[in-house]
Amino acid sequence: TDLYGMGEVRPEWIRKMRTPLENFKQVIKDRNRGVQKIQMFYRDQELRRKMLDELKQWFPDIVVTTSLVNNIELNSRDAHKGIALLKLCAHLNIDPSQTMAFGDGLNDLTMLKTAGIGVAMGNADQQIKDAADFVTDTNDNDGVAKAIGRFCFGSQ
Repeated sequence: TDLYGMGEVRPEWIRKMRTPLENFKQVIKDRNRGVQKIQMFYRDQELRRKMLDELKQWFPDIVVTTSLVNNIELNSRDAHKGIALLKLCAHLNIDPSQTMAFGDGLNDLTMLKTAGIGVAMGNADQQIKDAADFVTDTNDNDGVAKAIGRFCFGSQ
C-alpha cells in the first residue's frame, strides 16, 4: 500500500468497499449488464498523468476523472455527481440554483458546475478551484463549515 501512496486508512476502506475480480471480462459477460465504473491505482505518478490524458483521447464517450492522488476512474457519461445532484433536487423539489456543493477531486467537477454555489476545498485540485464559485479552507481546517457559515449565515 505504501507503493500506491495510500496511507494507513485507505487500504482497509478499499478492501471493504471493493471486490477484486480474477476475470473481469467473464464477470461482465455472466452478469449481462454494463459497467458503471472502473477504477485503477497507480504507483508511478508520471504514468498516471500520461494515462489520464491518453484515456480521455482513447475513450471520448467515457468520463475519465480522478478522486484520489493515485487513481484514475472511468465512468459512464450517465454516472456522475452533477446528474446525481439534479436527481436529488428533482426528488426533493428543490431548484438546483438553491444548492451548494463541495468538492476537492476532479470527479466533483460536474457537481460543482451544477450547484447554485460550487465550493472548492482549499486542498482541491487546481482545476476544481478554477471551476468553483468560491474556494474555502481545507478539509482539515473546517472548510465546509466555514463556507456554510459564509453563505448561509453571513459569517466570515
